[in-house]
Amino acid sequence: MNKPSKRRSILLVEDNADSAEALTLLLESLGHEAIAVGDGRSAIDAVRSRNFELALVDIGLPGMDGYEVARSIRKLPSSERSGLAILNSAISGNSRQKG
Repeated sequence: MNKPSKRRSILLVEDNADSAEALTLLLESLGHEAIAVGDGRSAIDAVRSRNFELALVDIGLPGMDGYEVARSIRKLPSSERSGLAILNSAISGNSRQKG
């Protein structure tokens, strides 16, 4: 794979450990720095502590859903120039149980 012309700092907010690991490895293999957290509160704390160029937020987080996390991140001064994308695994509760 081609490396990006610029290394990006990316926050991944994903509660599924396997998905978080796979996406982190993918982003790192593309030459980016990827930091994964598993819930909304951790995401907000991470954005408060450093600048990320992009936040990828799972829509189906426990507690605060992805939309609420995105709105909270957008209110932080440190996110003014950051991109933000909402992710959806498209797996419903019934699909997860069927395996």
